[in-house]
Amino acid sequence: EQKADGRNLNNKAQAQLVSPVKVLDEWICRAACACDVILLPGDNDPSTTLLPQPPLMSCLLPRAGLMSTVHSATNPALLTADGLQIFATAGQNVRDVLRTTKISSAAQVVKDMLHWRHTAPTGPDTLPCVPFVEADPFLLETCPHVFAVGGCACAELDSVQAVGGSTVDIVCAPDFSKTSTAVLYVPGGK
Repeated sequence: EQKADGRNLNNKAQAQLVSPVKVLDEWICRAACACDVILLPGDNDPSTTLLPQPPLMSCLLPRAGLMSTVHSATNPALLTADGLQIFATAGQNVRDVLRTTKISSAAQVVKDMLHWRHTAPTGPDTLPCVPFVEADPFLLETCPHVFAVGGCACAELDSVQAVGGSTVDIVCAPDFSKTSTAVLYVPGGK
């Protein structure tokens, strides 16, 4: 039998690590029966810490990873759903701006990012980012219809008039592991 010494895990330690993943896999399967589910890697997921993070491997969720309604995306990601462009991020970029400035809300950071047309303004100085020479993947060429941020301190819903007069809905979802709160966004809803 192997010991839990940091390199080798005994059966009990392995079961403790795998159990939450099995619960997540089952939960995503149930959700994916009703709607499409898009997964973005975050701070504590098995992915690189450098932004942009690559999609999570489907083998991490053995049942959900096989479903056609479960999609793994990069973090951040520009997605299209029902004709809406959605910019989604797990929130590292927003939390880093909050940490390094006097801005006090995630929604205000998003408004500023839309104004700046840049989604990772503190990278690579204080936000780990992959170095790019020819193009900056964090530039916003066009404004999305929705800017969604995960891992926030609290839920925030707002909207802002963007350049060109379009409206961008801002959806800040709280860190579920800390708040047990999820946000359901309905386009045009209040």
